[in-house]
Amino acid sequence: MDNDKKSGSLWNGRIWTESDSKVLFSGNIVKTDTKDSDTPDKRYVKVIRSTNDKGETKTEFCVSLGLLYPNKDKRSQNSPDIGGPLTLDQVKLKLGAWLQETEGSGDEYSLSLSEPYSQQENNEEEDKYPF
Repeated sequence: MDNDKKSGSLWNGRIWTESDSKVLFSGNIVKTDTKDSDTPDKRYVKVIRSTNDKGETKTEFCVSLGLLYPNKDKRSQNSPDIGGPLTLDQVKLKLGAWLQETEGSGDEYSLSLSEPYSQQENNEEEDKYPF
């Protein structure tokens, strides 16, 4: 699916399989000026080490934007294969990802991040579809 033309898309991209990566650490960080509030600004983080095809190692500090869910009840062929609600730069978004089968390099997902449905539509669908 060519989701570059998808209506409402704010971000587009691709993700692919990492052949040699390992999560070294998982945890969280809390913004110091909110840690004592009833709703602290808490982020989940991971430290990931991976090796590229040249044997070079990189270690990354990654911040989670949200959780992804498989789409078990696809409404149509254009429905995403996986997705979920994300927060990027303090903006609430929904992510849809479509599997793109490729030869030789492994499968990839085509991504689209867009604004969520209106709050009323989102609440009605939330129980049935996690994204």
